[in-house]
Amino acid sequence: MKAVHLAFVFVFAVLASWILMGSVATPQNLPAPCLPPGVPTDFLRSPQLDGQVIGVTPGGGQVFLVTLLWQEHSAQLVIVSGEIVYVDLDSDNPAAPPWVRPDLSKCEWVQGKGSREGLL
Repeated sequence: MKAVHLAFVFVFAVLASWILMGSVATPQNLPAPCLPPGVPTDFLRSPQLDGQVIGVTPGGGQVFLVTLLWQEHSAQLVIVSGEIVYVDLDSDNPAAPPWVRPDLSKCEWVQGKGSREGLL
């Protein structure tokens, strides 16, 4: 629940800063989220099953693990400093490899191979 609250606060802060800078924040000028290939943006509107802080960045930011209900599967994503860096569309299926975003400055994803151990 903390993740939802913090996400709401973050979105509110971004929208408020755009309005204060003279921009009107509308859905048309909000940046699209960086998601792996083939993952639609409505994925982020899936019901949230769980959310928790799992770590802290060297700069003091929080690392969140969020579990969503996606197409009857438990899906997980990791958010670091407001950026999605890990997406596992079927965390219950070890044969379905997750997506990892190694560089936050680019919207490029690589699909993991083999075991998920050590990724989370």
